[in-house]
Amino acid sequence: MASVKSSNCDESLGNECAISISTITSPEVPRQGTIERAITKKQVKNGRAKISYYYSGTKGYFREYCESTTIHGFKYLSEKRSICERKRNAQYFALLCRYSQIYFYDSGKLSNDFNKIIDQMKLNLSEYTEECQVGENDPEPCENLFQPIILDEGICYTYNMLDRTAIFRDEVYRFKDYHKNENTVNWDIDSGYTFNDSTPDGSFLNYPNNAYLSGYENGLHIKFRQLASELDYFCSPNSQGFKVSLHAPHVIPQLEKQFFQVPFGDAIMAAVQPKMTKTSQQVRKYHPDKRECYFSNEKYLRYFKQYTSSNCRLECYTNYTAKICECVRFYMPKKSSTDICGMSHICHFTNRVQMQWNSVLKQKETQHTATNQNDTSFCDCRRSCVEINYEVQLSQYAWNYGYMPLARFRDKKKESYRYARLSIFFKEDFFLTLERNELYGPIDFLANFGGLLGLFTGFSLLSLAEIVYFLSVRICCNFRLHKFWTGPKN
Repeated sequence: MASVKSSNCDESLGNECAISISTITSPEVPRQGTIERAITKKQVKNGRAKISYYYSGTKGYFREYCESTTIHGFKYLSEKRSICERKRNAQYFALLCRYSQIYFYDSGKLSNDFNKIIDQMKLNLSEYTEECQVGENDPEPCENLFQPIILDEGICYTYNMLDRTAIFRDEVYRFKDYHKNENTVNWDIDSGYTFNDSTPDGSFLNYPNNAYLSGYENGLHIKFRQLASELDYFCSPNSQGFKVSLHAPHVIPQLEKQFFQVPFGDAIMAAVQPKMTKTSQQVRKYHPDKRECYFSNEKYLRYFKQYTSSNCRLECYTNYTAKICECVRFYMPKKSSTDICGMSHICHFTNRVQMQWNSVLKQKETQHTATNQNDTSFCDCRRSCVEINYEVQLSQYAWNYGYMPLARFRDKKKESYRYARLSIFFKEDFFLTLERNELYGPIDFLANFGGLLGLFTGFSLLSLAEIVYFLSVRICCNFRLHKFWTGPKN
């Protein structure tokens, strides 16, 4: 039989009141199966309670960590949202890492919330830079010089780049406050600077900003920093630091293809030597297949106002991705009606390899035939007739910021930072320009031909007059006098 021995409840505790129940049985020998079943049920009940207790405690501890951590994006994982929203935020957060490391095969196209999330993921430049200095001017915050831009590696910052209205066409979708520059542009790749505006002191207003002298003291100096606790070796397992790419102001850089690294604890000095290639107006009249280049306004691009080989390849990859995947990657130029692809990267990587292979095959097939402009697998991205490239000579040495003269007087909290320094300057005051010219024009051909004849046969202008005389005047006179073009028949 069973009876209640005690019931100690406090009504003020409500549902949390504990009830103690004692079971009294007769002194007879109990059945073994009944006791085992009772013990088993009790153990199962206690085990489930322990699992639930540890699970709720772990969940609450993880939520507390996410709300207080300084790692960007973790606070969105702890918000009380639905599973779909949490999965979507995890996809946005994964954009900061290398795409080859994480795969979400079942994810599709992103919604319009991507515009909001990417603003929240944007890194604060003041947290990752100490100061910037241009030439011998006073140091200033780097956010005064750099503007955010969306590239293939994520959200980056650019200096001295043209505004998006000068690069993209009007129908291209524009992210808010990205790739935006309010400075007045008085430069283009074909004609260079146009010195129209000037300041009250007589100096010219130039944008993009140009360096008037070469040397270390006339360059751009940047001090980078980052909290040591925020270093994530999962996103970049090989090295930690910053990627830098030098490019022309009207070109969209692609960091996956061309960059150099600025590691922590080192100072990098980059001596830049420009290489500019021009094309004469005499060559402009030739067909692009003969001169093997395009002028900036000669080949039409769907998304870009000016033609460059880099912009052409990016547009070609964009068109091919949109055709196969029915969406584009987040950094690609697009129209407002085009969807942004999710994290299913197999489609993108497969398309890139397939597009490059098709382009090689098409180049071999179309060497003697016309190019099909509607075929998006063939880019036909020739070199620009006028282009600027930069050769960089790097020097690297260890740089311990803690031993700097003023570092010891600053906040001691900065000891937890990792520092790096970058100095970019022109190597020489002048640089040589290459120019494409026609090797032999019509006049050059006649001059060289006449020179060879004069050298080997004594040919001259008098000899040319003799040839004209015998082929015209002499024949006419023979017809009039002798009724035969060679003269007397005898």
